[in-house]
Amino acid sequence: MRPAVYAGKPKDSSDYDKITVGALQVYVPKNVKTDAGVIDVDMMGKGIYQRLVVSGLTM
Repeated sequence: MRPAVYAGKPKDSSDYDKITVGALQVYVPKNVKTDAGVIDVDMMGKGIYQRLVVSGLTM
């Protein structure tokens, strides 16, 4: 599985955990592999220059 970002809710959201970050809702696959069982989802930057940062995923 390769990380990817898509706008909108997944067609079948039952296969995903929903994480709220600020005003965003992030859907992460339930079977995703993590470094230590933890995924860190955060926003970096200010104003229109904010970006979503995800760490802790294992490839």
